[in-house]
Amino acid sequence: MTVYIHYGADAFDPELFSPIRNSTWNTKPMEGTGLWASRENDPFGWSAWCRENRYSVQSLKQFFRFAVSADSDILILEDPEQLETIPKTKPWKPKDLSWMETVEPGKIPSEEQLMQLYSPNPCYIDFEELVRNGIDAVELTNCGAFRDSLDIWDCNCILVMNPEIIVPE
Repeated sequence: MTVYIHYGADAFDPELFSPIRNSTWNTKPMEGTGLWASRENDPFGWSAWCRENRYSVQSLKQFFRFAVSADSDILILEDPEQLETIPKTKPWKPKDLSWMETVEPGKIPSEEQLMQLYSPNPCYIDFEELVRNGIDAVELTNCGAFRDSLDIWDCNCILVMNPEIIVPE
């Protein structure tokens, strides 16, 4: 059974859980909705990210562990191509970088090509629609691959959208 760890509280309190609400400006849902956590001991999880970036390290002292019920419907995101098939609040398509195969070795791509390569391509997931479709949580397991599309999902994590799946450890 996978164990997750949430930082910032000593225990899960269902009374404090706020239902998911989409954000119009952020690739994450509205702040304060859902429950964020990472797999315990994930080298690319929240704890590791905080330590590496010297961000809010004090908050790592307060935490609780949990698992999710076996019948949970978790959308596991491992590859950015998966974003094509899930509901979104704004139109989105993956970058077409096929031109990279035609760039001659030693040649510098055009400014337009470089802009396309390095510019963000944010994908605004419709979390509210996922919940309506029975998805209980979204788990990102390969955060580096989503750098362009889920630009502020800084680490491997799970977003629990249905508090009923939480099983305290």
